[in-house]
Amino acid sequence: MLTLKIIAFAGTVCLNLAWCGLIKLLPLQLALSFIGASSITLIAFAANEAVKKTSNLTKYLLRLLLLAVICAFPYFTVYRDLSTAFKFSNYLSAPFAVFFIAGVFSLYDKLPYKWMKTGTLILFVIISAVLGVEYAPVSVIFALFIHCYDSEPQRKFRDFNIVFFSVVIAAVCAILYFTKIEFFKWNELLKTATLSGAALAVPLIKNYNGENNPFTKPVACAVAKFAFYFAYAALIGSLALIKYFAVTH
Repeated sequence: MLTLKIIAFAGTVCLNLAWCGLIKLLPLQLALSFIGASSITLIAFAANEAVKKTSNLTKYLLRLLLLAVICAFPYFTVYRDLSTAFKFSNYLSAPFAVFFIAGVFSLYDKLPYKWMKTGTLILFVIISAVLGVEYAPVSVIFALFIHCYDSEPQRKFRDFNIVFFSVVIAAVCAILYFTKIEFFKWNELLKTATLSGAALAVPLIKNYNGENNPFTKPVACAVAKFAFYFAYAALIGSLALIKYFAVTH
């Protein structure tokens, strides 16, 4: 899992660099975003493993929520102009997305009937889009594929669904782009199309052997456990500072 987390963080860096506004060359933006989209699948997979294996789900969710609060304003600074009117979704960074999907996983597992589970998934996919969860509803749908097809016999369906949905995203965006329907902004279509890169992570999660961090000492385990929280906060904070000084100086 440590290796997957490192790859996921590298993808997160690519995804943020692509759309933070520092890179102006569109082909480079699209390439970084396509590669970085693999982090969506990997982060959802890591969240699923955490929900299954954590000894205290409440603490895990609170850590994610705290990180989301810490990163809220830097995230806004990276992706929005400071003069932008207040909008709740402008402050919802990746940690909030993970908090959201982990909460959905937990609720889904507690529901007793299939119709309740299905209805809840549909409802939360809609809620994610309304709230403005990062890359929703696409990111949430990928996460649900991972969680709902988690058992060994069903994982082939998980992998197929991720790849198939990725192809559908690219195809639909391409059709809308080339038909030039004015309702859809061309840059948003291109950005959404790059999320099909989420399928790049399928071989990685398919070959995951269930191993946790390869550390035994408590200090090393603690560092491995919390390093990615600090790394994400450092990434967003650094981009926010660069954007701020680049704009004001």
